[in-house]
Amino acid sequence: MADDQEKTEEPTDKKIEDARKEGNVPKSQDTSGVITLFVAILAILMLFPFIAERMLLLFKYYFSLVGTPLDKFFMLDIAIVTFKEVLLMVIPLAISVAIAGVIAALAQFGFLFTTKAIATDLKKIDPIKGTKNLFSMKKLIEGIKVTFKSLFTFSKFSDVSKDLMKLRMIKSSEEIDIIKNGARIADIGAEEIVKHIKVGASELEIATVGRDKMEMEIAKTYPEAEYMDTWVWFQSGINTDGAHNPKTSRKLKSGEILSLNTFPMISGYYTALERTLFLNEIDDASLKAWEANITVHKKGLELIKPGAKCSEICKELNDLFFHLGYLQYRTFGYGHSFGILSHFYGRESGLELSK
Repeated sequence: MADDQEKTEEPTDKKIEDARKEGNVPKSQDTSGVITLFVAILAILMLFPFIAERMLLLFKYYFSLVGTPLDKFFMLDIAIVTFKEVLLMVIPLAISVAIAGVIAALAQFGFLFTTKAIATDLKKIDPIKGTKNLFSMKKLIEGIKVTFKSLFTFSKFSDVSKDLMKLRMIKSSEEIDIIKNGARIADIGAEEIVKHIKVGASELEIATVGRDKMEMEIAKTYPEAEYMDTWVWFQSGINTDGAHNPKTSRKLKSGEILSLNTFPMISGYYTALERTLFLNEIDDASLKAWEANITVHKKGLELIKPGAKCSEICKELNDLFFHLGYLQYRTFGYGHSFGILSHFYGRESGLELSK
């Protein structure tokens, strides 16, 4: 009972004063962070001409050394000059941030001097660690969050990504219309590509005709739209060793495996068509693997219907792949999804045919 009372009772004036003497005072990290971030940005902007000038002088010094024989004494001179110039660039910024920290502290709890709070900790004054902390991605993100929280103190921040994902899984009639047109235009691009596949043609020229065909069809279907980000990936032979390798100027050879991928983008909605082909001829082993994939693909189309669970469809397709002898080579899911593209990628993971 006594312990509970000690935990809930208000601190006495003496306890507050003793804590203050030890440097233990209430302070807001958000307030300090905002003030420090603001001053740091302001200092960088004001000091930029000076920093740029020092950097230019440093690079001129480096270029003036080209062709000069190097020895350990000369390397020491270079290190000293570099250290001096970097110090000249960093010190004004460090002083500005330090002053900002003092101002933030004074604004919150006034003037306070205590030797206990400033006990030396060598880890805290490690310049390398301090620099990493200053420029780390985590610090940058925290700084942005602190800034937003200070601007919107009346707001509550919540993670809505899962709720948005669920909302995106149900498409409006307008969205479905765009998706259907996207699939149709992807087919048009693929058909145009097939027309130009021949021995000696390059991946680049084949991909270009497919992309151009799709963009013209998008413009015809949606004349008031803005057109960008429609693309084609087309690889041949060894270049198909990855799912989406860049296209190259490599020339096609007879008997090679080909990877055809068309991606029409309509008002931010992205549709994908991906096909595997062989030029002129195909070996027995490749044909067997190709036919196994076609069998699984057709089975998947049969299983997709209202009320079906994605995980159950995935399990049935896995069983079929196992029976066909290729499950061990399956490293990806059973299909992309459709929606607004936000690199990388705009996909509704809840509708992926996966476990």
